[in-house]
Amino acid sequence: MVIAVPMIIVTTLGLTALIREKAGWAALIGGSLAVIGCCVLALDKGAFFLVPSAMETLTDDVFYSMAPLLQALLERRGMMAVVWLLPLISVGLIVVSAGLIRARAVPRWQAVCLIIGLALLMNPDIDIISLAGSIFLAVGIFPIGLGFIRGAYDYPNG
Repeated sequence: MVIAVPMIIVTTLGLTALIREKAGWAALIGGSLAVIGCCVLALDKGAFFLVPSAMETLTDDVFYSMAPLLQALLERRGMMAVVWLLPLISVGLIVVSAGLIRARAVPRWQAVCLIIGLALLMNPDIDIISLAGSIFLAVGIFPIGLGFIRGAYDYPNG
């Protein structure tokens, strides 16, 4: 997931470049929200990967005595509450997708697939809904990615 963060940021910047001239507000607001959400995602994955990996080095007695700490992590107490901002990725990219529709940068069906997929991915606990969201997201984003690779998009100056 940490490796995905730079890719999501690059994808966001590419999508915002497509709409900057015709839907600048969506590019600025949506892109900013998505990048902030990506930073939160990196923090979240760092906390839930690095801290538990250090705990693996502890003896069982010491580990079990840390139960309150683990509970605080899982309940997202203190600064861990910042992870409640993770939906900013989806919200920001939904705004960018609305900008794609407004700017007519991609076919409407692709942007609608992105919006549906991103909305469904904001569900954290029901795997079948997340799977459906991933499928919608893939259907919407793959043709755009191929367009980037083929050089089919004209970027505005700047």
